[in-house]
Amino acid sequence: MLDILLIDDDLGFLDLAEDYLEREDGSFVVRTQSSSERALEQIESNSFDCVVCDYQMPSLNGLEVLKRVRGDVGKGVPFIMFTGKGREEVAMEALNNGADRYIKKGGDPKTQFKVLAQAVRQEVKYYRSEKKFKELQSLRNTILEINQELISVNDLEDACRETVKSLVDTEGYLEASISLVRDQEFEDVFAHGDHERESWVIDLEGLSVDAGYLGGLKDQESPDCFKEVLSSKDEVIIESKDESNLCSGCDYCSYSEDHQSVKVPIGSDFLDNSFKLNGVLSICMRKDRDMGNDLQLVRELAQDLKQEFDKIRAENEVYRIKERYKNIFERYNDGVGIISLEDGFGEILDANETFAEMLDCETKELIGMDIHSFTIEEEDKDPRNERYKEELKDRETVRFIERKETEAGDRIWTEVVASPIRYDDKKAFLEINRDITDRKQKKEDLQKEQERRKVLLDNLPGSALILKKDTREIVASNEFAKKAAGAVPGETCYEAVAERSDPCPFCLAPELWETEEPQDLEVEYRGKHYHGIWVPYTEDLYAHYIFDITEQKEAEKAYREMFDNVADAIAVHDPKTGEIVNVNEAGCELWGYSREELIGSSVGEIAHTRSPFTKEKARKLIKKAANGDPQVFEWKNEKKDGSVFWAEVSLKLAKVREKDRIIASVRDISGRKKREKEIQRERKRFREIFNNANDAIYLHELTEDNELGSFIEVNEVATQMLGYSKEELLEKNPKEISIGKKLDKVSEIMQKLVEEGDVRFEMTHQSRDGTKIPVEIHSHLFELEGKKRILSIARDITEKKRAENEKELLLDNMEDHVWYLKDPETYGKANKTHANFFGFGPEEMEGMSLYEITSSEEEAELCIKGNKEVFENKETIRTEEWVKNDENEERLLSITKAPKIDNGEVNYVVCSAKDVTDRKKAEEREEFLHSLLRHDVLNKNQIVKGYLDLLDNELDKSNKYLEKAKQACKTSKEIIKKVRDLRKVENETIKEFELKPIIQEVSKEKKSKAKKNGFKLIENCKIGKSRVKAGKLLKELFNNLIENAIKHSNGDKIKISAKQKNEQIICSIEDNGNGISEKIKPKIFEKGYKHGGTGETGLGLYLVKQIAENYEARIEAKDSELGGARFDIKLQKP
Repeated sequence: MLDILLIDDDLGFLDLAEDYLEREDGSFVVRTQSSSERALEQIESNSFDCVVCDYQMPSLNGLEVLKRVRGDVGKGVPFIMFTGKGREEVAMEALNNGADRYIKKGGDPKTQFKVLAQAVRQEVKYYRSEKKFKELQSLRNTILEINQELISVNDLEDACRETVKSLVDTEGYLEASISLVRDQEFEDVFAHGDHERESWVIDLEGLSVDAGYLGGLKDQESPDCFKEVLSSKDEVIIESKDESNLCSGCDYCSYSEDHQSVKVPIGSDFLDNSFKLNGVLSICMRKDRDMGNDLQLVRELAQDLKQEFDKIRAENEVYRIKERYKNIFERYNDGVGIISLEDGFGEILDANETFAEMLDCETKELIGMDIHSFTIEEEDKDPRNERYKEELKDRETVRFIERKETEAGDRIWTEVVASPIRYDDKKAFLEINRDITDRKQKKEDLQKEQERRKVLLDNLPGSALILKKDTREIVASNEFAKKAAGAVPGETCYEAVAERSDPCPFCLAPELWETEEPQDLEVEYRGKHYHGIWVPYTEDLYAHYIFDITEQKEAEKAYREMFDNVADAIAVHDPKTGEIVNVNEAGCELWGYSREELIGSSVGEIAHTRSPFTKEKARKLIKKAANGDPQVFEWKNEKKDGSVFWAEVSLKLAKVREKDRIIASVRDISGRKKREKEIQRERKRFREIFNNANDAIYLHELTEDNELGSFIEVNEVATQMLGYSKEELLEKNPKEISIGKKLDKVSEIMQKLVEEGDVRFEMTHQSRDGTKIPVEIHSHLFELEGKKRILSIARDITEKKRAENEKELLLDNMEDHVWYLKDPETYGKANKTHANFFGFGPEEMEGMSLYEITSSEEEAELCIKGNKEVFENKETIRTEEWVKNDENEERLLSITKAPKIDNGEVNYVVCSAKDVTDRKKAEEREEFLHSLLRHDVLNKNQIVKGYLDLLDNELDKSNKYLEKAKQACKTSKEIIKKVRDLRKVENETIKEFELKPIIQEVSKEKKSKAKKNGFKLIENCKIGKSRVKAGKLLKELFNNLIENAIKHSNGDKIKISAKQKNEQIICSIEDNGNGISEKIKPKIFEKGYKHGGTGETGLGLYLVKQIAENYEARIEAKDSELGGARFDIKLQKP
């Protein structure tokens, strides 16, 4: 049986729906409720299989009932919205809030209730399947959670408590318990849930397997179901407590309601005829829960518990082993640690206090650290690398010496003895550490003393040899000589270093022996350059130093190449004579001489001969540079061919091969000089524009703090406007000639100028005689001679302001709101109506931000977003917005925002608004009353139609009065539809539509009805992809005209055609029926007009005319060439 709750405020409809649904499906038990509040109480206290609810009801509507059911009441019961309210947004909101179906009332009652019954069956079936799946998924998730909890639990009792609690938290379980075997007793230890139970204990001592039953078990006071588990060595399933023999007469469980349960052994086993059991997992669940879905998962959980119990017992055993090791190594005076040999190789598993003190740690801190973190590795001497790791695996004991760094940063030497062991079921080694730092330090000090003697020789960047006189045999050598030449004692220097069999021909050792004076030589040998030094050492020995100077020689060569390849001309002069001693290739090209011609020539030969570029002036500049005063100047030079060019010259004193020289760097600047002349011409042209402009122009400074500085230059218009002389103005700054509140905004204006480089604003200047001059200023930031400067053009807008003031006076007397926006979030001026709306005066609002005016930041951002669209898209927008005034009252404003565009850019946006709150409320009330009336009439009409159909089924033959009643129901329904469409006309949005697809769609939809009524419907449109101005009701217009022809023409043919004519498209719908007489043609479009016996609502053609006029179209009734009537609809092209 399916228990269904039907909610509707119409009692007549409830009776009808109950009759139809219970006739449709014998398994339905329909309960009805006309009050939405009482319906919620019933849902909360009962378990319905499905809820069917109307939308439009007093008090709580259908959506509010749905939200309460899904929220406060917390029911997941299938919920079907069954209503005459057919708007798409209502359907979407219902489905988004959790409705399972949305079915629209209307049409034939038998058909609609059949559809509803089918939906109820499908949703209940789906809900029950989903509920079973969720129960199973919930159990799976619970078992996963239990497994996660068991990983972190190391106490058997904690593991049991967490398991039974988690299982009962799964919806549908009444109780869970774990009974454990401990110390030869089987007892009910841990339980959680709704059961009230008595505790029990089974004594297992002396029990044995006897013919499938445990001897001695039968007489013990305990539940038979648990005895059965022990006896059968298998799970016990009880599908009904009331019907099971095992539960008959059982006093241990006092839970009164019938339920089902399962008992699963945890790790039962029989080995060597002795009973082995960890425990029993018992779960009790509701009678209606499908145990088959749960059973396999519960079995898996029992297996997981067995493994966890085994792990906990094993960990307890490991703890005992650890304690034994701890007692052993605490007896040592040396540092003792247990180190892992497995994946975490080097992890300290345990340590004694001596080891911890040795490493400056607490024992607890040391355990878990990596021994390598204390080891100072030395190349090929780390005893803890893989090679030593393998030795520890294969050998009994390993000994080595190791250097460690303690936590305090001290370095110590330890002698280590390591032996492999098993610890905590892991491979490890027992390590004994003895501190030998003092002994090691003495040895190191001795080695350092010996090495100190070799430091000087070993740090030389070349070979150092001590040789015997006469034989040249090597007595000692530094590290460089050993590594670079393999020079070792016993060999001769020429064999080891020069790789010769005889002494080098350039060797100066004989001269040293003869003179006893040090010898020095640079030589090229086998493609490299060397510097050799021979020095007396003792009577029989001498020292020989050899340095490789190849890189030095190559660097000198590179300098020469760089000197010749640099882009500027470089000439090297003798500071005393001024003669050129060297010159690069660029210099030769610049002056047009060869290097040979330039070297030895005087500076005067390449200087221009005319004053002031004379030889004497050139020598004076060289003399100044020679005295350490670098010179940079511009100079006219003369080439070999006599041509003259400008050059920038830099003179600087430098050492070149230990001699004083003047380095002259010369760069051709002829091009730059030419550009400078052009700049001078541009400056002159700018000065002419500056002084002849019609507006005042100011050039002024920008300080380091981005503030206005003093005037640098002003034009004549500025002096005339302000009445100051130019000299007087140049002693002022812009603030000193400005007045008014806008002075407070100067810092903001400057910030915007710095960020954007360009800014426009208004300011008031004051002339010498006190006259106030409103000006519009355009300022531009630029760099002049490396400094930031501001060029400002100020235009006198006195006349413009006077016109604006007159306009403001007019605006302030308007009831409508008027204001303008400087940018998306900043107000310009506002009229009195608009300013007072927000509690301000008109002057206060100018310059204010929307964030300062609106009631919330969210409202301000929404408004700014709309303003940005106007500024960016440069198009007018019209909106209706609810806005809070200064009294926190919401008013609906119909707003228009129009951009004012100058040179393609939006200067500002003009806004106007009309308060339409009262009109809107009247419209909403009218819509509510109309909607309520339409809903009730449609419901009553549907009830009458339903009972007429039931009555028709009861009568044996047709009845003319019954048919008339049905026709009256149908006509009243059509009246309601046409009234609703008439209301839609008022608010319809006009867009562009392609006409032909609409006509084709209407023809396709009406063809079957036309055929059923004996008409042939013909469509003939030759308009291509032409578009017209229309709305969504255009289809309704065509439908009404076709319906009109079917009902009233008495013909058998209807033709739809369309053609283009100038700026119109004319659509024609005509028939071959009786036609329309000239007498009634003027009346057929009047509201309520009916003619003849076929006239029904009197609204069909009136609706057609209203739709057409809303599209600025015309409709005309004419005679058709087919013999009947023709209607022409003249639609406008976009």
